[in-house]
Amino acid sequence: MEYKDGLWNAIYQEAVEKVEREKREAAAQAPPVAIQPFTEQIAMLPLDVLEDYPAELHPFHPASAARLESLRESIVQNGILAPLLVRDLGDGRYQILAGHNRKRAAKLAGYSEVPCIIKDVDDIDANNIMLADNLNHRPELLPSEKAMAYKMMLDNMRKRQGERTDLTSCQNGTKLAETRADQKLSKNSTDSARQIQRYIRLTYLIPQLLELVDAGKLKLVAGSDISFLPQNIQEILADLMINEGVTVSTAKAAELKRVQPKSELELRAILVGTPKPPTVKVTLELPEIDAPTVEALNHNTEFQTEARRVLAELAKQYTIHNVAENSK
Repeated sequence: MEYKDGLWNAIYQEAVEKVEREKREAAAQAPPVAIQPFTEQIAMLPLDVLEDYPAELHPFHPASAARLESLRESIVQNGILAPLLVRDLGDGRYQILAGHNRKRAAKLAGYSEVPCIIKDVDDIDANNIMLADNLNHRPELLPSEKAMAYKMMLDNMRKRQGERTDLTSCQNGTKLAETRADQKLSKNSTDSARQIQRYIRLTYLIPQLLELVDAGKLKLVAGSDISFLPQNIQEILADLMINEGVTVSTAKAAELKRVQPKSELELRAILVGTPKPPTVKVTLELPEIDAPTVEALNHNTEFQTEARRVLAELAKQYTIHNVAENSK
């Protein structure tokens, strides 16, 4: 039997609607499926079984008394909103990975136990959890703390995955592939890959210069560039900044990185410039010489040689004196 197009389409559409209707009826009769959200088990652990993370692997300063007091008041009013993260050390002991300040504030608030999530992780993952928690939840971190934290995370990535860690400060952006370790770190951080490069470079500064970065007397970008200078030049620079009040702008720091001065004199020349030699006015009182004598001296080779020697010696002495004055 032959059907016209319109009739065939009507029959086909009716069949489709019947199938869909049967599906809806079957779904309505089936029991609802309970969707269980993924949850981690929370355990209440006594404070005296919780151990702090090893200090040598924890690059962050303890919270100030004012911050602990603020956190204590919050716990008294609202309880502990975020459980601590810990890992099982065995023998009933647990190591805190995240929540050191919450533990201290809870103790001040009179708590004897706190809610904890027990993580089954190895040393590297435990260290990464601790570092990431502090980086993401403590906005008051010093540059030196962030620098050491990113450096430790980079080292962990190298241990775990064999990532490339030979970071070079790149003012105009990275030219390496997306697999760079610093770019991977930036995906879970509020800092860009370039900022993470700069923070990690701060770990190559001597302590005196790193303190100047923390104090805001040396900008992050400038500190990153200065970190490429050898230690002896860094020590001279620190002395100039601390004891003589010399400042280092971002532009000057970039110049220091490019030129790589090898002495204090070269360092000063870049930072404060070479002073213009003073104009020296010399008045010589010479006896009158008659024309025949002048003519005779012009043809006297011995006299001309001695005159040149004396003038050269005077010029040498002036140069030495002027350099010595400028280096004071």
